[in-house]
Amino acid sequence: MNCLVDTNILIWMSMQSARLSRDTTEILENSGNTVWFSAISVLEAAIKQSPRKADFNVDP
Repeated sequence: MNCLVDTNILIWMSMQSARLSRDTTEILENSGNTVWFSAISVLEAAIKQSPRKADFNVDP
């Protein structure tokens, strides 16, 4: 299955966040699935990281 994730899911994946449901985590971790994200998601993560918020430790 192809999975297109939005910026929030991409960030939560990177942070191994508990915000991801068990079903979502299973889909994302299934090696038979391909996870896609937009290049703009990397830009959005960089913008979120730019103020250097203490609770945001994702390296775009």
